[in-house]
Amino acid sequence: MVLEMTFDPSSKFLAAGTSDSHIKIYDVQKNYQTHNFLGHRGIIQKLLFYPQVDSLKLLSCAEDFVIRVWDLVLKKEVAVMKPKGKDDNMAHMTTSLVLTNDKKTLITGGRDSCLHFWNTQDNFKHISSVKIENLGALKFDEINALVYVSSKDDPCIIIGGSSGQVLVYSIKR
Repeated sequence: MVLEMTFDPSSKFLAAGTSDSHIKIYDVQKNYQTHNFLGHRGIIQKLLFYPQVDSLKLLSCAEDFVIRVWDLVLKKEVAVMKPKGKDDNMAHMTTSLVLTNDKKTLITGGRDSCLHFWNTQDNFKHISSVKIENLGALKFDEINALVYVSSKDDPCIIIGGSSGQVLVYSIKR
């Protein structure tokens, strides 16, 4: 069963994540499957294409608490990330992936109620984590959705959670 889909920036490729841990890539113009990535153990939660000058990468997260980076040119996994909660140092399931406009930072969120920041220029090295309660939310359950909004002076992230709250935070760098 397909539960998540996304197009690459050119709309040539469609990625589909399934309930049986498969990620399938389709060439929409030529109408055939180009890749079948295996590695996750759990339902695919979110997919996000990450374009680079010489390659096209796909980021994925699943119920196995792992974020994976797949290179479509090399046809293999090239990075694995395991977000850990700020307070408990335990791995938690990621449910949301978003890139900043300059594509230099990946922001993830999930069941640990933390935002995790990753450096895309350094093989997705972890930069920092911020617990949502530390940003002023009185009570916040897990993060289910993220949107990055860039403005000239005040970029922000909008967070949607399982409690029904929508929170907006400035993330000046």
